[in-house]
Amino acid sequence: MGLFAYPPKREPFATAGNYRSDITSFLDELKKKHVDLEERQRKGRVLLWDCEPIDLDERRANASSTVQFLRNSSL
Repeated sequence: MGLFAYPPKREPFATAGNYRSDITSFLDELKKKHVDLEERQRKGRVLLWDCEPIDLDERRANASSTVQFLRNSSL
């Protein structure tokens, strides 16, 4: 080959093991300050997302079984 080989040879990313993003550092510090943070997150998730699946047949049956009340003006 000539002077330039294609694709160019790249050196392995030597700093990958030493690099820490600002976000990673922030999250690590936050977890150190609030050791119960992950447990609180799990509890919050249970409240919002971990629910029983909705049975659509049961929902339809409940919706169709409603009783309409008539207002009786004589009572």
